[in-house]
Amino acid sequence: MKILLTTAATALVMGTTAYAESHAMGMGSYEVSADDFYASNLMGMRVYSSEQELGENGDPINFTEQQWDDIGEINDLIISEDGSVQAVIVGVGGFLGIGEKDVALTMDQIRTYDDENGERFLVINSSQEALEAAPAFERATAEETAMTEGEAAEPGMVEQTDAAAATAAATATMAEGEAEMETEAEAETEMVEGEAEMETMEAEVETEMAEGEAEMEAMETEVETEMAEGEAEMEAMEAEVETEMAEGEAEMEAMETEVETEMAEGEAEMTETAPVAGATGMVDREGYTTAAVSDLSTDELNGATVYGADDDNIGEIEDLVASDSGEITEAVIGVGGFLGIGEKKVAVNFEDLQILTNEDGSDIRVYISATEDELKALPAYEAPEEAAMDAGMETETEMEVETETAPAAQ
Repeated sequence: MKILLTTAATALVMGTTAYAESHAMGMGSYEVSADDFYASNLMGMRVYSSEQELGENGDPINFTEQQWDDIGEINDLIISEDGSVQAVIVGVGGFLGIGEKDVALTMDQIRTYDDENGERFLVINSSQEALEAAPAFERATAEETAMTEGEAAEPGMVEQTDAAAATAAATATMAEGEAEMETEAEAETEMVEGEAEMETMEAEVETEMAEGEAEMEAMETEVETEMAEGEAEMEAMEAEVETEMAEGEAEMEAMETEVETEMAEGEAEMTETAPVAGATGMVDREGYTTAAVSDLSTDELNGATVYGADDDNIGEIEDLVASDSGEITEAVIGVGGFLGIGEKKVAVNFEDLQILTNEDGSDIRVYISATEDELKALPAYEAPEEAAMDAGMETETEMEVETETAPAAQ
């Protein structure tokens, strides 16, 4: 709200008729009519615009039904020396006083209407765009605004007379104060906006920091989880390796036990099934005599049929084994099988054999006191070179078994 220019203006009623009547009735005897205004009430009143046809002053209206535009408020009055209102200064446009400009209107351009609640409204017959496009009213000192008689005021301004120069000077002084106040208000608004921006920025920074901390905590949790899972996997692998090693050791022990058992059984079988050595003349056959070994060749003995005590054909000599001195020590007999299929070779002492020949030496018969079953129960014979090859193969097999059963290096 703006204050009036002078103390006398606060009691001034609007219109020249009211002014004339106040002088005609004498000092202090004026009675306010229903159509009069107090200047103090006029200051700050809202002003509306309408492009429709307006009625007469004082017509009753229903405000809620009107399609009026709120264009601004009355910021000031310009009063002549004789007390009449020369112009009404209305602030139009802007927001909260920012960007607002003053426009000068004459009093006869303003219509007054009362609603059913007794509230008074000020309306002008114009569009809001036309008012905002009108020239701005500029406040100036009396010296700057003094005009010669006959000069016309610029559009949108009210002509000021020499008699109103003092009032204009006072108005200019007040305008400067108001401008300073508006500048302070703008500064306060800017400060408030700056503080709001600072608070917004601080809130954004705090939000970003909180999000960053949350991400860091999530990453730490993920790393801890992965480390725990890795440790669990390592423990599981160690347990698996230990289990495999234990199983491998158990298998090795079982294999060693099995080998020892088989060796013991083999030794027992050799002890139990070894044939009893026979003496010369063990078998006596008509037409055959015991032959001396020195009278026979190796070719004659190889392939000779071996008979049991009951003249049962139990095999044939497959090979002869001689000592380093050249003396025959063992005979290799092939027993069992048919036509060489399924045959088993066993070694017996050469001394356990009795060799008979007929008179012309065309038939050689070899006898042994053991039965075919007893010979089959003996360990299979392997030639030294075959034994070496078998030993190598067994070694490779054992190495493969150890490789398969041993746990992989971690």
